[in-house]
Amino acid sequence: MTVCAYPPHPDSPPIAPVKALRGEEHEEEVCSQMVMGLNTGLWVSAQVRLCDIAFIPATVVRRGDPDAGTVLVKLNRFEDGVTVYTQASTLDGEPAWSRGTGPTPVAEADADAYIARQVARDPDLWVIEIEDRKGAYKLDGKVV
Repeated sequence: MTVCAYPPHPDSPPIAPVKALRGEEHEEEVCSQMVMGLNTGLWVSAQVRLCDIAFIPATVVRRGDPDAGTVLVKLNRFEDGVTVYTQASTLDGEPAWSRGTGPTPVAEADADAYIARQVARDPDLWVIEIEDRKGAYKLDGKVV
């Protein structure tokens, strides 16, 4: 099962049943639907719920501005290291993610230090920690 970083449109059924009905070849189509204008607090709640459905532990580590805060996703793959993704956008304005901690996973202490520096700069920041030993969690959108 693939879990998407952006929740589907509110009228869409949950991601897992849609994939079961449509097949794997439509995974990108299903996951790429993003609700524009969705406030950050609601987006974060939906993200935690999507992870819960997929049996992937996800925790809101820090709450920021409920309407417009930026989100950091701390993806902990344990032995494979930790990557912190920050919200970005492509040149076309499409939602994307960038690896805040660099191109390769880092130790958890390094990831936490990066998050602390970002929080010091932006008090409205949200932080979600996802513990995904199996690598089932996938960000939707390009990683730039």
